Amino acid sequence: MNFFDLHCDTVTTAYEQKKSLLSGEMHINSEKGRYIDAYKQCFALWIDDKFKGKAAFSFCESMIFFYENEVAGIKKNGITNLTPVLTVENASALMGDIDNISYFKSRGVRMITLTWNGENELGCGADSNDSHGLKPFGKRAVQKMEKEGVIVDVSHLNEQGFRDVACVASEPFVASHSGCFSLVPHKRNLKDWQIKEIISAGGLIGIPLCKNFIGGGKEKVYEQLCHILSSGGENNVAFGSDFDGCDIHSELSGIEKMGELYSFLCESDIGREITDKVFYLNAEKFFHGKY
Repeated sequence: MNFFDLHCDTVTTAYEQKKSLLSGEMHINSEKGRYIDAYKQCFALWIDDKFKGKAAFSFCESMIFFYENEVAGIKKNGITNLTPVLTVENASALMGDIDNISYFKSRGVRMITLTWNGENELGCGADSNDSHGLKPFGKRAVQKMEKEGVIVDVSHLNEQGFRDVACVASEPFVASHSGCFSLVPHKRNLKDWQIKEIISAGGLIGIPLCKNFIGGGKEKVYEQLCHILSSGGENNVAFGSDFDGCDIHSELSGIEKMGELYSFLCESDIGREITDKVFYLNAEKFFHGKY
């Protein structure tokens, strides 16, 4: 089994709680993931909305140093199946400076979630007034990210912000960890028109495992996946687990449970071919050459 996960909060959790990516007691550690043949994990650096300006930048940079040291330790311990991919969740880390996109790209960042739930220099998140979306700096940032080859992530944006990205973007974009609103009407989930917009643009949707977004365990993952497939998203759906960032059903609560989910979906009417796309191939194709 191969697995490509578009989102987890494991680095931030490990950094704040002084744990290890190698063997810390979290949803993800590299020891738990040894059974996966090829394991590619997007590790998000989450910036809480309480951090603004220089404080946001500095917190993000501190986590990058932590991440780099942890990855070096993983390699030193002979773990070769894991390919880490560095991402930023909440572009407040840019400190309102467009040149910091190039800087973070040089530090290994390959995807940036434009906002968290509140408002930042780029635009407004899911908790914000939906009459306001991307700000002028946000539109410039989307264009700069595309130029730099940094993937634009619209998870956490409000609906107007999503519309603005769809208008400004010339490249496919990602919702790294967002479920289906028509199944679970949570403000963080995607409405059907958003799902179709991402599919039409050739983008990618990461199904989260968060209980609040999908409602339960393996059967609920199946329902989410079927809904996106029914919109023509066979090549546009992956996983964005949100491990170590939320409450997850016991059937799914850890990287060690993904083998069971893989078998469950392979044995369902979805079948192995599509399951392989969702678990790995779609994300691998989308991210090809970016890490």
